[in-house]
Amino acid sequence: MNGLTTVILAAGEGKRMRSRTPKMLHPLCGRPLIGYALRLARALSDRVVVVVGPKADAVRAAAGSDVAVVEQTERLGTGHAVLQARAVCPTSGPLLVLAGDMPLLTLETLERLVERQRVTSAAATLLTAEVERPFGYGRVIREGGRVSRIVEERDASEAQKKVNEINTSVYCFETARLWPTLGEVKPDNDQGELYLTDVIGLLARAGAKVEAVSVAEPAEALGVNDRRQLADLAAIQRRRIVDRLMIEGVTVIDPAATYADVDVEIGADTVLHPGVTLQGSVRIGERCTILPGCRVRDVVIGDEVTLLDGAVVIDSQIAAGETIAARSWVEGRGPGRIEVGASVDPRLRELMARGARVPRPDSVVIGPEVKLAQIVARGLVLHPGVKIGGERTIILEGTELGYEEPVTLDNAVLGRRVKVQGGFVKDAVLLDGCEARQGFHGREGCLLEEDSYFAHNVGLKMTIVFPFVVLGSLINFCDCLLAGGTSRKHHSEVGSGFIHFNFSPRGDKATPSMFGDIPRGVMLDQAPIFLGGLAGVVGPTRIGYGTVLAAGSVYRADYEQDLLVLGERRRDGSTAFRPRALGAIRGKVSKNVHYVAELAALWAWYRHVRRRLAGDDPLSQAVIDAGLSVVEANIDERLKQIDRFSDLVRECLPEAGGGDAKAALAGEWREFVERWPACRPILKDYRSIEGNGELRERFCGRLGTAATSYTAAIQALAPDDRRLGTQWLRSIATDLVARCHTTLPQITSE
Repeated sequence: MNGLTTVILAAGEGKRMRSRTPKMLHPLCGRPLIGYALRLARALSDRVVVVVGPKADAVRAAAGSDVAVVEQTERLGTGHAVLQARAVCPTSGPLLVLAGDMPLLTLETLERLVERQRVTSAAATLLTAEVERPFGYGRVIREGGRVSRIVEERDASEAQKKVNEINTSVYCFETARLWPTLGEVKPDNDQGELYLTDVIGLLARAGAKVEAVSVAEPAEALGVNDRRQLADLAAIQRRRIVDRLMIEGVTVIDPAATYADVDVEIGADTVLHPGVTLQGSVRIGERCTILPGCRVRDVVIGDEVTLLDGAVVIDSQIAAGETIAARSWVEGRGPGRIEVGASVDPRLRELMARGARVPRPDSVVIGPEVKLAQIVARGLVLHPGVKIGGERTIILEGTELGYEEPVTLDNAVLGRRVKVQGGFVKDAVLLDGCEARQGFHGREGCLLEEDSYFAHNVGLKMTIVFPFVVLGSLINFCDCLLAGGTSRKHHSEVGSGFIHFNFSPRGDKATPSMFGDIPRGVMLDQAPIFLGGLAGVVGPTRIGYGTVLAAGSVYRADYEQDLLVLGERRRDGSTAFRPRALGAIRGKVSKNVHYVAELAALWAWYRHVRRRLAGDDPLSQAVIDAGLSVVEANIDERLKQIDRFSDLVRECLPEAGGGDAKAALAGEWREFVERWPACRPILKDYRSIEGNGELRERFCGRLGTAATSYTAAIQALAPDDRRLGTQWLRSIATDLVARCHTTLPQITSE
């Protein structure tokens, strides 16, 4: 249109939305806020420019490839935002400035604005509105009937505050006058920003012509700053949509109880009953009847179709003359179309209505004890054979279950974008981005952190896996910690066919192994550990960061960091097993005590750091609390196994026999048996161990809250800050071990 360029201002942070989603992408009647401005701009302009803020990749993507996108790296006001577009805008001709958060603006209003600018050859034409309650808006001040300036609410005199004509933040400029004048604007305000409104006053004082056009209805001037305003504007837009449909020949029995998105088209003589929801791109033919409670999304419906009460039709095509049964579910097109009758579990139907995708609802079971409020349906995919049980089960958005084989959940806690392709998860926590393939068994006490990956037929129990760790197929771990790695590419890895041996023929399970550690491992900056396939480790074992264990061996020793271990000497043949031949127990007891101490540090980490980074969302906090409970369960299990080991040692004492060596061994056993009851309460009281409080406060003070994920937040820390955190966690573990050492001095030192 006459060489018009449109600049859309979309760089605002949207803090009042209190959302991880950028404000410009919040949907209003099926279209993101910025989509309204883009639609108007494309209809009016030859060129469209969008000004975005930093870290706005999603807004860039939504803008599309046919528009120019520029970044306002510092938010220094609307005038500064427009200046960022100068390099991609012409030096002359009309330039329209739109706010990205005004979805009720109409094309007709903007056409009048641009036409007034063209006819009058004004330097600027602004869009104004007459409102009854102008509080909070900039007032349009006129002198002799001509626009002279815009005065913000906080700067207005009492007389000016009585003016009812407000600025809408929509302008059409002559570019040749805009750029020089914008260069004269000074940040002379309490915000220290460049206001685009100041351009109007400068132009008027310079004698340039400034025109004004008023909106057709005041609602067009409304913008979105928080969710209340989003809901208010959505209600207005819905009424506009319903009015349009009625004008086009659709019968809407109760407009206030009918919900239709902007991309809905309906033929004449179709009847919409109360409670109907039409979402996304919907095309409905003529003479159709949509009865109460129906939900339709992204559907093409032919003529003379009837949807009986409560039917749900999603991403489908309904031929002319069809009748869809009451309370049925229809999804898909062609041969892949799914039709499920009213026999679907109402609880599952509720999840589907909230956005969950369930290709075979008749094969999915949700236990009556499951709390649906703890399941986020957005992005949830439940494949055939999924069974969800347990009142403590939590599922966050984007989770996919059962793609390769059925999945059963029992009191499982799953973070965002978790994939369990087949298997069983009970009393375990899987955090954001964790993925497990078919045959997975995650049992009680498992805490599997962000972006960890488990190939086919992996069995885990009482095992903690830090971010990025990868386990191959046919693996069994129990009573272990696995850490190391900095990304999905540079990760710790366990080769296929690896086993952690944690159970001896005598029933001894005092065998926890650590591959890495907790104080350093949580910082996500340690070298990866590699455990070769077709191998195993006999617990309790310690493996340092950067160490590689070659395939094909069974390892019994501890290995420091950065070692290449090509295998241990084979122990061929067989030997008689003597149940009471325990041998030295010092190392085993010491490793158990140190393992509990490290878990105490992890408990503090979840309490002070994970909770902070989880944000305000109650379900996100509940997931972290579940992680805390898993750490507590691991500590309780370890204490229980040490109790059992103590009983075993007591039974073996009569077998110690004579001789100096055996006497020393018996003394070691006796010391443990006699003093463990005094040591146990010390370990059980791990929650009271704060470590170095000053280090904790300094470290927590360095944590940011703007990162897109937990791993990004930790990896954004400076190296010195990570060292602070490691020192704090190490002080917890060291303090707890030192307290135990006073009771078991010969046993607890490593």
